[in-house]
Amino acid sequence: MDLTYFRNMTNLDGFPLSSEAQANFNIECRDDEDGILLLLLTGRWTNRNAASLENEMSRLVKEHSATRVLADISALKGRLGVVDCYLHVQRLPSDSRACKTAFLDLPENLENDSFLQITAENRGFPVRCFTSRAEAMKWLKE
Repeated sequence: MDLTYFRNMTNLDGFPLSSEAQANFNIECRDDEDGILLLLLTGRWTNRNAASLENEMSRLVKEHSATRVLADISALKGRLGVVDCYLHVQRLPSDSRACKTAFLDLPENLENDSFLQITAENRGFPVRCFTSRAEAMKWLKE
């Protein structure tokens, strides 16, 4: 992975991120015909790279002026623990509330995804987690 882009990235608290924390994931992105930003996340999702991953997703949302996002995390290995997930959601920028986001994941991650969804919704973020792409797209189009 070419780390040139990541050289000046910071976490949500403004601290520089190590290249190790940044290089553990990849995000492929494209717009679909309905104006929904499609993100495919691969690699590893850890506490160490969670801020970097969120920063990159936020950058892509802003770059594409997206108001609806389908983030497919089914190929992403690892998940944040309950405490880390809670703390991470607490630090999300308030402007993220303007973007309706559906996470597509595997059924075995549903318990973890449910906590993410509830925590985000309690903070006013329009986030839902799905195991069906069709259901996720239906919700995003509502």
